[in-house]
Parts: sequence; C-alpha cells; structure tokens
Amino acid sequence: EDACVYQFIGQDNIYFYGVAQMPMFMAQQDGEKLSVHPEKGQLQLPTLVANHHILFLDKKASSSSEIKPPMAEDLLKYYTAEQLRAHFLALALANKSVSFMPKPLNPNANEKEADPVLAQGNLYTNVLNRLARSCFYSAQQYFDNVLPFGTVSKEIKEISDKAILDYEQMMYRFELHQIQNVLDTYIRQANKYWARNTDLASKNNDEQLRKQTLIDCFHMLRVATVLTHPIMPTGSEKTVEYLQMDKDKFFNWDNIFEDIYYFAEDKENHQLKQLAQKEDFYV
Repeated sequence: EDACVYQFIGQDNIYFYGVAQMPMFMAQQDGEKLSVHPEKGQLQLPTLVANHHILFLDKKASSSSEIKPPMAEDLLKYYTAEQLRAHFLALALANKSVSFMPKPLNPNANEKEADPVLAQGNLYTNVLNRLARSCFYSAQQYFDNVLPFGTVSKEIKEISDKAILDYEQMMYRFELHQIQNVLDTYIRQANKYWARNTDLASKNNDEQLRKQTLIDCFHMLRVATVLTHPIMPTGSEKTVEYLQMDKDKFFNWDNIFEDIYYFAEDKENHQLKQLAQKEDFYV
C-alpha cells in the first residue's frame, strides 16, 4: 500500500490514459470503491506525467515513420545508462519538444564540438567524482582513513538543507530538468568550498581549518550522494560502500536531514574503506 506508480506519457495520449484507462482499471475492482489511502492489495491508480515529443536529430522519429529512433542497444554502444538518464532528465520535455542529438549517430556533427549527450553526465563523472576522491584521499592522508568527527558548520548545513528542499519541491512538481540545476549548483558549491579552504589550510598550515573543511565536505558529499542516487545509482552506491555505511538507511528519505555521523556506528572513530589511487566513483 505504500507503492506509487508514475506513468510518463506523451501529451497526445492523455485522452486515453487519463480518461479511458482509469475507469477500466476501476472496473477491475469488482464494484469495490477505490480508496484515497488504499489498503493492502487494493488497486492504486497511477499518477500521469505528460511530456512533449522527443525528436531525433531535429526530426520526429517513430517505428512507423521513415526516420527510425535509435534503439537502446545502439545507444549503449556509446553511452552508459546513467549518462543517458542524466541527459534525458535535463531535456525539459514537460515544457517543449526537444531534439536528441547523439554525436556518434549524427552525420552532421562538428568533430570539434563536445557531445551534447555527455554534458549533464560530466557534472557527476568530473565534478562530483573529484569531490568524493578528494574527501577520501584527504581522510587517508591526514586522519588515518577515519572519518573526522565534528559539527558541520552552520553555513554548509543551511546550503545543504536548502538544496534538499529545492530538490524535493522540483521532484514533487515533476520539474525534472530543474533537478539538474539544483544538483549542478550544489555540487559546484561544494567543490569551490573545498578548493578555497584546502588551499588556505595548506598555505597557513592550519590543521583545524583542514579538519573543518573535510567535515563540511563529507556532509556535502553525503547530501549530494543521496540526491544523485536516482540518476547515477552505481556511483552513489559505490560512495556509500566506501563510506562503509548501511545503504538502506543512508538512502532513506526519512533521514535526509541527518548529518553523516548518523550512519556511523562509532561516530568518533568511523573507519572508511581504503580508496586506491585513480579509483573513480562515477564513470
């Protein structure tokens, strides 16, 4: 009874799925009324999310037209499923039709230009991956691979909580393209904070600043890992594996505002998994 189905459909199909499908489902209940809060075993109607049409190389493509859309097996020769998911979520199909322009399948692509399909995924494979590696390598170098214990600074906690609330609001509204904006802003903030403060700590030989920076950035990594999980589950789950924390507890939205120490059995002496050189979380 705690399940929910979200049905993503094209706007031109709303007349069937929104009007005809629902009573057809309801008729299967043998006269029983559908409840707003269903009991176990009762049918639950899906929540419809209508989108515009996705184009392929600026043209409408379908199995019945001259231009055929690429199949998943074709795309997976060039991209990971996670790269494709990040790209498709960012296309804002709820607002307008958008063209899918994979460079390897585009005969008119400019060789010198970047592949537009990889644009969103780079946030995770480059920026978030760098933050995660930096946190783990610093903990190994300066703290014997133990998660440094302390209180997350007020500034970072407020920035993180705002990102969480913005993310939740966008998800609730099905504004999936805005999710990428929220994550982009937050993850880049974390990297800038890391770069600025670790540079200052090194220049001034300030061990307290180094420790506080790592405490704050592990918290930002914790939040970014949860928010990224629906888009990049492999890298997110690998991060939790190296944090050596319980995945079910870590990704439970009921715990979203908890700091990273909530998931450590021994808060003041939590051992991290050793990260090898050049090991990546997001690829």
